[in-house]
Amino acid sequence: MLFFTSSIIYIATHWSDFFNSTIVFNQIFGEVMVVLCVVLYFIEMLQSETILSFYKSINFYISSTILIWWLVITPLVFFQIYFLNVDWSFIILRWQIYLFMNIFMYSSFTIALIWCKPQND
Repeated sequence: MLFFTSSIIYIATHWSDFFNSTIVFNQIFGEVMVVLCVVLYFIEMLQSETILSFYKSINFYISSTILIWWLVITPLVFFQIYFLNVDWSFIILRWQIYLFMNIFMYSSFTIALIWCKPQND
């Protein structure tokens, strides 16, 4: 709810940027919220008995993958405003990082879906 209301307030105050560019505030704040949820999941797992069988949990692999993905992608979003569209070396580097991180993320999800057993609660 906090993310939704802050995004609406930011979009309302910066209405001209909504249609012309990406809103970096929403991207970074959303990434912080996802990383916070993943970290809270890891803390909860460390404080419970599920730490003994974490390698069987699909939630662990998905959370780890999302954490790594966001830690790599966040600096690209943050520093994107400092580079111009004519800087082709940054554009190619950004494209390659997105490509390899997406391949890493989706292959990790695939391996986790194949490796982990279903959880019946």
